[in-house]
Amino acid sequence: MLDDSEYVQKGIGTLLRGLWKKYPAQIEDFLMEWKDQCSRLIIQYSTEKMDKEYRKKFRKSK
Repeated sequence: MLDDSEYVQKGIGTLLRGLWKKYPAQIEDFLMEWKDQCSRLIIQYSTEKMDKEYRKKFRKSK
């Protein structure tokens, strides 16, 4: 989750997006836990299929 490689971040995001389809509650809890530490790219890829408004809750806290 903290890797600097763009390819690793995209891979993690894609994996989480796929898992979200089958285990939405667990993946959403995981994303809430990591949203302030991981890269924006991971959040962007993993929440791609979510409703636009719903996706906003996974943004980093200011």
